[in-house]
Amino acid sequence: MRKVVGVRAGILVLDALLICCGVAGVLTLRFHGFVDFPCFVRYDRERKCVEIDPRTIPQWSSGPESAPRRIEAFLTVVEVGWSGGGCSYQHSNTDGLELQNPFTKVTLERVDDHLKVNDKNLAEDKEFKRPVPFTLNPWVLADLRFKNLGLVKYCEGNPEERIVVVGEYGTELTPLHGLAFLGVLVGTRLILARKLRKLRAFRASSQ
Repeated sequence: MRKVVGVRAGILVLDALLICCGVAGVLTLRFHGFVDFPCFVRYDRERKCVEIDPRTIPQWSSGPESAPRRIEAFLTVVEVGWSGGGCSYQHSNTDGLELQNPFTKVTLERVDDHLKVNDKNLAEDKEFKRPVPFTLNPWVLADLRFKNLGLVKYCEGNPEERIVVVGEYGTELTPLHGLAFLGVLVGTRLILARKLRKLRAFRASSQ
C-alpha cells in the first residue's frame, strides 16, 4: 500500500512539473515587447577614454560624478522574449564591486591599476565569461560576459581615471535543452505509471 501511495505521489509531482515546463515554454516563446536602451559606450583606444550616451546612465543629470568612481560596469541586459536590451550601470567608490545579476556571483576588485575578478587577475582588454547552463526555466540558458577596458577616463567631463568593464548578461532560447528536460519528465512518468500498474495487478492477485 505504501509503495502504491509513493508511486502515485511521484506521478502527481511529475504531472505538476510537466505543466510548469509547458507553461514556461509558452511564456518564453511569447513576445513581450521592445527595450531600446542598451549601454551606449564607445571606447576610444587612441585617447584611452570612453564616450557615454547620457541615456546609458539614468541618473546622469543628477550628477553621477558627485563622488570619485573607482570601478564602473556597463552591462547590457538581454532577455528572451524582448527585442533590444536595457542597461545595468553599476559603480563603486571603493576598490570592490559585486556585480548585481540574477544568475551568478561575480566580484570585481581594483588593485592599484589592475582588476581582479573573483580573486583572479583579468588583464586589460581581456574578456571574462561565465555561462550559467541551468536556470529555473529549462528553455533558456544564461550567461554573463564583459571586457576589462583597464584604467580609462571619460572623453568628456571628469578626467579622473577609473577601471571600466563593458559587457552584457541575460538569457537566450535553447529549445533542445527544454525538450530534453521535457523528455526526461515524460520518460520518468511512463516508468512510474508502468510500475503503478504492476503494483495494482500484484495487489489484486494477492487478494
